Amino acid sequence: MSLISLVAGAATRDGVRGMHVAEFEHFDAAIEGDALKRIVDKKLGAGWELMVRETRREGGEQTLIYCHPEGKHMGLFIIDHDHGEMDVVQISVDPDHLNESIGKYKHHDAREAFGD
Repeated sequence: MSLISLVAGAATRDGVRGMHVAEFEHFDAAIEGDALKRIVDKKLGAGWELMVRETRREGGEQTLIYCHPEGKHMGLFIIDHDHGEMDVVQISVDPDHLNESIGKYKHHDAREAFGD
């Protein structure tokens, strides 16, 4: 994993660093949305802010995205639980670099494309 983090940092000119990924298969324990949030809140501790929370009514799918300022970078902690699989990603990104990269793929108004 250290190699992937190193390659990501080099490829993005230090726009991404400290990437950690974990995938848990056969995570069949039933976790209610509020319970998962409480567990993650407690483990992350102070300074982390919940940015996105998506929970399906049926309870089989949940996504939590937290952010944390890290100087020039922003730490992100992402948990995605989907019917027996749980993926966890922790990464540090440079928001300015990310904004530049996203700007390259900016969608233009269809009227501009067709001259209206």
